[in-house]
Amino acid sequence: MTQEERLHIARNLIVAGIEMAFQVTGSGLAALEETETAMGAFLAAHKNQVSVAQPGSDITLNYYAAPGESTETAKQRAREMFNELVLQASRA
Repeated sequence: MTQEERLHIARNLIVAGIEMAFQVTGSGLAALEETETAMGAFLAAHKNQVSVAQPGSDITLNYYAAPGESTETAKQRAREMFNELVLQASRA
C-alpha cells in the first residue's frame, strides 16, 4: 500500500469521526469543536507543532504543544493562534 493510499484511509477515518461527532451533537459547529479537542489531545500527546498560514500572506503562526499540556489548554491555544491569524490577515 502506498503512502497516498494510507493517507486516503486516514482522511476517511477523520471524516467518519467528524460525522460521528455531528450525529451525536446535531451541530456542525459542535462537531468542529470536538475536532479541535481531538487535535489538541494529539498535539499534546506527540509534542507536535502546527503552523498556520493565510494563503497569499507572509504571516505564519506556529503552535507547539507542551509535554503534559491539557487538552483544554491545547485547544485554547490553537484557537487563539487561529484568531490571531484572522486578525492579522484582516489588517493586511
